[in-house]
Amino acid sequence: MDSDTCERIISKLHNLVSLNTNLGDFDIVYASGEDNVSPVACVEGNISIASWCVKHVYAHAYHSSLRCKQKLWSYDECESLTRWTQFCLLIRPEVTTFWNLRRALIKKGLVSGDQELLLTKLILSRKPKCIEAFYERQWLYTKVLATSGHEWIRQEIDLCTWATSRHQNNYHAWNHRLWLLNKLLLHEDRNDLLKSEFESVMEWAEVHVSEHSCMHYVNQLVERMALSSKEGLCSLERVPPYVSSVAQLYEAMLSWNQNLIVQYPGHETLFYARKSLVLKFQRDCVDTATPVTAREHLVEECLVSGNEIGTQSATKDETNSWCCDQPAFKRTCVENVSGDWASLVMKERKFAEACVTAATSDFEKSVAQAYVRTVGRFSV
Repeated sequence: MDSDTCERIISKLHNLVSLNTNLGDFDIVYASGEDNVSPVACVEGNISIASWCVKHVYAHAYHSSLRCKQKLWSYDECESLTRWTQFCLLIRPEVTTFWNLRRALIKKGLVSGDQELLLTKLILSRKPKCIEAFYERQWLYTKVLATSGHEWIRQEIDLCTWATSRHQNNYHAWNHRLWLLNKLLLHEDRNDLLKSEFESVMEWAEVHVSEHSCMHYVNQLVERMALSSKEGLCSLERVPPYVSSVAQLYEAMLSWNQNLIVQYPGHETLFYARKSLVLKFQRDCVDTATPVTAREHLVEECLVSGNEIGTQSATKDETNSWCCDQPAFKRTCVENVSGDWASLVMKERKFAEACVTAATSDFEKSVAQAYVRTVGRFSV
């Protein structure tokens, strides 16, 4: 394919993206190239390019962009570079060099922030887990759109929901949403913000119980609610689940998690999320000044390293034996453990054993037994 043909295809795609601000999706569609039709099409706001030309046009745009990068840019070269980098990123958004070139064009004023936002949205429609696109949007909001108010953050949260609906366990979309949440907490009333975000995320989590990324975000949201309450910046009585203390907040979340485990048995995600909630309860609600024995310090080290007490490494069978069969550690007069923490650990042990008993398949039983071993590591 000659250079002129490649330039016509790139220019047509660039014009479609530039002239339409309400575009939906972009994708590569299979076509043999036997028909004498344009490889670029736009139907109902959705853009596509035929697969037969992608290899040739991408190679042309790629080499042209790198040649232009090697010398000083004139205005005409920058105009061409805008088209080339746009095409390359739509096809291969993982190449960081093209993102750096786009940022240079934005700083020169040759590409607007709105145009770049549209480009990243088209990329996410094809690759919802593209971390480079999310990083580009963060850079835009930090460097270019920082003075445009904070309404864009609300729109960005909607984009995160849109991206997570297109690909399950979209960690990068949830991580981007957490970044947005931290930005909003600096500028908006925390009660209203946390209430709307909590209701929205909980509704999503209840129908996506296997999404680790979603459950991680829920726990991070709860952690920020607890921290805001401790700092006097948020009233838990005005935010779901409408409790009066941080301890009651974690207890309410554990109850919510328990209902999901009973309704959807055998989902590892729910047990991992539950473990995280229990550890956060211990950190935020148990007196950190409580004296502990050296034995407990050793236990904590073993939990981090995965080793058994008194050994450098432990096999799976040995670890299971220690967690399940060995009696509880003998308490000494030095220990002064919080009654709330001891009560919670006892409840967790009973619940974990009940899950094992209620299991209806080998997999459900193995998941429940794994949580029994986890609870067995908590010192009382």
